[in-house]
Amino acid sequence: MTEILTGTDKASHSYLSCALVVVAVMVSQVVFAADAHRLELKDFPELVGASELTQASDVAISPDGNWVAYIVSSTTFITRETHQRLFVQPFDGGEAIQIGPQDADNSSPSWSPDSRKLLSFSTSGGHSSATIWNVAEKTSRSLDFAVRPWPSPEWLPDSIRLLVALTPHEDPPVPSAGARTPAPLVFTGSDTNRRLEGGHYIGVFSTKKSTDSFDFAIVDVDTGKAKTIATNIDPNFHDYHLSPDGTKLAYSVDKGEFDYDANERVLHDINVVDLQSGSTSLVASDLLGSAFGFSAVWSHNNKMLAVIGGTMQDDTSSPPFGSSFYRPGHCYVIDTQRPGVVRPIGPRSLSRFARPTWNDDDSSIFAITSPDQVGVPQKIIKLNLATGAAQTVASLPAPYDTSIIDGQSPSRNEIYVTGYSYGGETGQLFAFNLRSQRFIPVAQGNYAIGSLSASGAGTHFAYVAVDSTDPGNVWISERGTGKARQLTHFDLSQAQREKIGERKSVSWEINGKKLYGTIWLPTNYREGQRFPTIVEVYPGDQGSGMKHYFDGDPLSGDFSWQAFSANGYAVFWPDFPLRIGDGPHEIAAQILPGIDKIVAMGVADPNALGVFGRSHGGYSTYSLIAETQRFKAAIASSGYSNLFTTDGELEDNSSAYCLGLDENVNEGVSPWQNRDLYIKNSPYFKFDKVTTPVLIQYGETDGALAYSSREAFVALRRLGKTVTILGYPGEGHSVQKPENQVDFTNRALEWFDQYLKPSQ
Repeated sequence: MTEILTGTDKASHSYLSCALVVVAVMVSQVVFAADAHRLELKDFPELVGASELTQASDVAISPDGNWVAYIVSSTTFITRETHQRLFVQPFDGGEAIQIGPQDADNSSPSWSPDSRKLLSFSTSGGHSSATIWNVAEKTSRSLDFAVRPWPSPEWLPDSIRLLVALTPHEDPPVPSAGARTPAPLVFTGSDTNRRLEGGHYIGVFSTKKSTDSFDFAIVDVDTGKAKTIATNIDPNFHDYHLSPDGTKLAYSVDKGEFDYDANERVLHDINVVDLQSGSTSLVASDLLGSAFGFSAVWSHNNKMLAVIGGTMQDDTSSPPFGSSFYRPGHCYVIDTQRPGVVRPIGPRSLSRFARPTWNDDDSSIFAITSPDQVGVPQKIIKLNLATGAAQTVASLPAPYDTSIIDGQSPSRNEIYVTGYSYGGETGQLFAFNLRSQRFIPVAQGNYAIGSLSASGAGTHFAYVAVDSTDPGNVWISERGTGKARQLTHFDLSQAQREKIGERKSVSWEINGKKLYGTIWLPTNYREGQRFPTIVEVYPGDQGSGMKHYFDGDPLSGDFSWQAFSANGYAVFWPDFPLRIGDGPHEIAAQILPGIDKIVAMGVADPNALGVFGRSHGGYSTYSLIAETQRFKAAIASSGYSNLFTTDGELEDNSSAYCLGLDENVNEGVSPWQNRDLYIKNSPYFKFDKVTTPVLIQYGETDGALAYSSREAFVALRRLGKTVTILGYPGEGHSVQKPENQVDFTNRALEWFDQYLKPSQ
């Protein structure tokens, strides 16, 4: 049952002379005063004029550039069932060939180095099998062992053998003796490796995610024989990388959380396995990587590894922005022949989300800098292995501000860079040649570029292009032609495009700094007519990227923005990057001029503005309504308003995720070091100024943010504000169940209609 509380729920008794007892109203259905917008699950296909969504993903081009493999996913809106099919198609655009069982889901295509075989996975009835497709014979066959899809197999240089992960034989589990009372949680202050370094809080906590160990084996795909080379790999294995000659395997193990910071907080050990002898050696320990990836790149001579990351000793500075995604790292060189010898080279200014690249003779490493200022292009630097000196060799092409190194050519002579133009108008693909140290344009279009794959010689490219009315199609480009061509055509009909509506880029200036955003026009948009507008907020530069974000799946998020577009709402996504110590004032100072711009454009009705945000966006929503009275309605989803509360969050493994987030990323200090900053940046302490009606939504399994949502409700109700809280059992940090997404969509529509369309 969904829990709904309103600010008018009365108390049955009082304490401390205040009537503050919560009376919960448990309901299974809400009856709106005006039922015109009430949607059911069966109605959602009508929002986009289709019953399912088809899109391409997981592109893999053959090393010889002759074939393109890709996955086609079809999602049925009502049932949320997704079917994945694998196709291969000649680069020149010939007929597509479907591979794999018709009734199975297919994934992870991977070409052999000689381009003669394609590996993929098929899953049916919960069972996965690996399939090899022979290019010359156009036939498929399955491997006869339990190959795991993760970690994904990798071809050895001879194109005959595969390095695979096998599930070892296990005895059946011993039946349980019966249910037992759970043991209590008992923590002491010394239970963790907690300490202060340079005034910063550090803690390391166990994060065992799995007990499912596995074995590494080498499989001969011609004979079907497998040879186990390493057994009982740690279940907290992260990822692995083969040496160029295929004789060594480096893999990392996630050994625990380093909660100095919320996203760059995973400690890793790196091991190397000799594939001939099967011996394993620990070559580096306690390297700080990312919860989102940690790549070790082999040198050409197969003796060294390069990684971008940090250590517990040198990783206690704050990122330049109020987000750990921008925390810079060092480049570390690991000598695999001298285990434990790990050497940092160059400055601690490198992006952790871009792989380092060795030059031809292993004397230098190329890396990309972490962004240190909005609107200033990141740089590619060359690190001298002998001296550690850093030389800037290029800046990422302007005006592309969100560029990342997307991959390296199989020949390892180039690295590829993709990005948006400022404002998100166009996407572009560049090749950076390591020898000439110059950028070469490869492809450009009015779309976002992803899932990039390049041929061995770097002459043929395939990628997935996405924009607001294109869910994802495969495009190809050939070096020298300068032209990109669409290979697949999972295009929307004109009727579907009209239902989705148009998106436009918006820009505005603050103190000489230019910011960007995206405005989504309602489907019934007519120039010169103003519309009620909802501002969706989340710190960073994601807003401008929404120009090419496909939202045609009506239930791909917490609720359906498509329902708002169909009901005459404009939606505005503004960029607003935050630095450490920024709070409500800085949020409002960046967003409100953007709202002024869309009002001046004649789109937004200044008297019918709403705001919505989830997570850190929920905090931003509370911040805005505490700073301004311009919003007539607000929805805060899974947010927080009191930094003292989040700083005291405790997880079941004794870690304090939000403490690291507050003290080292958002505020930069503890509440004991600067209590006034915590008060200033907590909108909770300005709730007495709020005039905006607020709907607070949370998932009941969302830990500290569930409590923070309830705390905000209690405060606003205590102050006599218009507030309702909505809690979904079984939901966490986002709303996932279709029935709850539909319910939340209806409640959000009713909430904004009530205050932004009062005459209707």
